[in-house]
Amino acid sequence: MDDKKVITEGEMSDVEFFVPAGSDDESDRFNNFKPSVAEDMHDPKFHNGQLFQSVDQLKKSIREHSCRHRKDIKFPKNDKVRVLARCEEGCPWELYASVDSRTKAVMVTRLSDKHTCESKWQVRAFSARYIGNCYVEEIRANEKMALKGLSQLVQRDWKMTAKRGKLGRARKFAFEIIYGDETAQYNQL
Repeated sequence: MDDKKVITEGEMSDVEFFVPAGSDDESDRFNNFKPSVAEDMHDPKFHNGQLFQSVDQLKKSIREHSCRHRKDIKFPKNDKVRVLARCEEGCPWELYASVDSRTKAVMVTRLSDKHTCESKWQVRAFSARYIGNCYVEEIRANEKMALKGLSQLVQRDWKMTAKRGKLGRARKFAFEIIYGDETAQYNQL
């Protein structure tokens, strides 16, 4: 007798699959990256055959991976149909993805998922816009938060240092998200 596990209908609802348009065959199912699932965007895990809805979604998840693991990942090839992401020289981590003609989605086709480089204290993907997006709710709760307080939050959560200028721009960006652009509000009057 085979040792294959039979998946019941109830267990099948826990697993999310991407089914290409016009396909009724079970063999045409692929794993799909879900940005709405907190786990997928909190600490994205990549594997060969993984599908993303767009190149932008893939790049956003790579930037999240870069910040979470404190690795400086660059995009030497990057256009509308393909993405190549590499870690620093000497590190074997590399991801290549391109648009798949069957699913009309971006598929990871080549992945070397092992970092041999050391973690950095400052990562290029950890920008003021990124910090501002991460701490919108904390800044909304405490509008008079000093840059020192924001710096301590960043240090505690990310174990990275950010300069005062970057923290000031991040706070300004968070205020723009909270209150909207002042010029746009004035134009609506």
